[in-house]
Amino acid sequence: MKRWFGLIAIALVLSFVIGGTAYAAVAQVSKQVSSDTWTLYLTSRDSTTWQPTNIAKATVTIKGNIRTTLPTAETPAVVTGKYIITIRSKGLQPYAYYSLIYYADPWDGTGGHKIMDFRTTVQGQAVRAIATIDVNSWLPIPCATDANAAIGGKLWIVPSSDYADGHMIEWNPDSYLFETALVNIP
Repeated sequence: MKRWFGLIAIALVLSFVIGGTAYAAVAQVSKQVSSDTWTLYLTSRDSTTWQPTNIAKATVTIKGNIRTTLPTAETPAVVTGKYIITIRSKGLQPYAYYSLIYYADPWDGTGGHKIMDFRTTVQGQAVRAIATIDVNSWLPIPCATDANAAIGGKLWIVPSSDYADGHMIEWNPDSYLFETALVNIP
């Protein structure tokens, strides 16, 4: 029994050292499930300590149906297809409008973009908010000008009124859901 507690303690220490304190306290971490599917977990954060609070959270599933036409001597490669995005959330404000955005560092997020809008229910949930989006309208994540381009991009859920014209216009972090891990979507 003591051996198990020792192993658990070592695993917890490693998760804080390797994973970084910002993400280690989150039970579910965003991941690429297959070559064209991502499951992303977003959570609320304490705006003072930046630690996850899990008061509000969401699961975002991005499933692609992508086709690439190989280049020829006369034509470049062409990527076509759609992504189907499903959002399930809880703890957001009831009957409110939110946006799923790609936030490109640094502030104010210029270079990022809105991926989709949705409205919550009376309980503050997005009950299977679904959008089908053309692959060429918002990729890649991260973009080349993102300060995090070498490691991945941030997907956030923010009130729609805080984001306009490709950048953040307000900063109300207590109302946002933040990434639990950076993502790369080609």
